[in-house]
Amino acid sequence: MKAQKECGRCCGKGFIPAFGHVAGGTCFNCMGRGFFVVNVAAEQRKQKAADARRAQAEARAELNKAAYAAVVSEMNAAFGPFKIDTLLGLDMLDCAVARATGINLAKHRDKRLAA
Repeated sequence: MKAQKECGRCCGKGFIPAFGHVAGGTCFNCMGRGFFVVNVAAEQRKQKAADARRAQAEARAELNKAAYAAVVSEMNAAFGPFKIDTLLGLDMLDCAVARATGINLAKHRDKRLAA
């Protein structure tokens, strides 16, 4: 079964006024028709595949969160609570200053940790 799908580039108009100086503003995406003729079954398959990929990505994200939580709890048990900025010897203010000014604080970090 075939169906018409509105062109997303020209919003179904068939032309784009901002590009009136190029080929009279004709939309090259739909060749001025304002729509595409699509196979409904193929579109449904594409949508189903996209939904499956999205579900897999969400499942991977959940697994990554669980793995991260397990590693953090293991690190906390072994070494006590920590934050990444304390591991580096930098606090959040130093990171903000480094981003704003472009100053490389890494060379100063060793001096601070040695003191």
